[in-house]
Amino acid sequence: VIRDMTERKRTEEILRESEEKYRSMMEAMGDAVYICSPDFRIQYMNPSMIQMVGRDATGEFCHKALFDKDEPCPWCLFVQFQPGDISETEIIDPKDNRSYHVTHSPIFHQNDSISHMFILKDTTLTKQLQNQLLRSERLSATGQLAATIAHEINSPLQGIASLLNSIE
Repeated sequence: VIRDMTERKRTEEILRESEEKYRSMMEAMGDAVYICSPDFRIQYMNPSMIQMVGRDATGEFCHKALFDKDEPCPWCLFVQFQPGDISETEIIDPKDNRSYHVTHSPIFHQNDSISHMFILKDTTLTKQLQNQLLRSERLSATGQLAATIAHEINSPLQGIASLLNSIE
């Protein structure tokens, strides 16, 4: 029996190229990315996530490995998703108080299970700069208010000083 395996080989090559392309993209990302199973176990971590955690925690519970929590994180949205659904939230890492913008999207599998991909973008520096800008704007507004009050007080005082000078 002879079978033509040309189509199968071509399909396997296309699949391998696709997997390599997406793996390369995930590994090149500067943002931390991990994929979690429905039972909260880490299935994949990109190099940025491994660096953030300090080790490859694949197979461990995400809430324990990443955030040192015994229960799933309160911001975790393991709810029923539809294809194309994406959610975004802001969190503060309880371990180091860094701020992250988290994008969460489901990954649907053929066996009807749903994994979840999380992308964590560190926004700590942006938040710090925003706070510094707000502080400087408040200081500027306070300075302008003080200058206005000083001007309002100075005008009548100049009139009184002129009157006193003319009496002498």
